[in-house]
Amino acid sequence: SIQSAMTDSEALSLQDDLMDQVSRYRSRGIIVDVTALDVMDSFAARSLRTIAHMTDLRGAVTVIVGIQAEVAFAMVQLGMSLE
Repeated sequence: SIQSAMTDSEALSLQDDLMDQVSRYRSRGIIVDVTALDVMDSFAARSLRTIAHMTDLRGAVTVIVGIQAEVAFAMVQLGMSLE
């Protein structure tokens, strides 16, 4: 779970750490909880999308939960997508 707003370097670190864990434990799925995020910039959204694509290539499903309504609305208005 993400506990606070992420800097770009923290997003990259999360991405690397998750890929290591998925490989090490041969995970079949991961859940990323973003409930604590009040704002999600385009870099953070791209990082989450990259995580989902990379884990998919390694045979794991990524589920992103807890996107606040205001964040989701802003993402849609800005044309950002996690797909």
